[in-house]
Amino acid sequence: MNIQISKWGNSLALRIPQHLLKEANLTEGDFLSASLTPDGTIVLRSKHVDRKSLIRELHELRESMPIGKSVIKQLRDSARY
Repeated sequence: MNIQISKWGNSLALRIPQHLLKEANLTEGDFLSASLTPDGTIVLRSKHVDRKSLIRELHELRESMPIGKSVIKQLRDSARY
């Protein structure tokens, strides 16, 4: 789903569709926490984070980043002595 950034006074704003607000159990006046990931993704979270959901998300993130061969080991293996 694409969401357009619009001007709102001297600021910029996002309009969140009603069906997403209902799914996230958010209403007018609720506060969100915003963060920026290293790849430039903006993440919005409810101030009332469900710990089980957060842990599940962290496990999924860990699985998406498998541990590869050690960079130091690769450098040592390719070094000429």
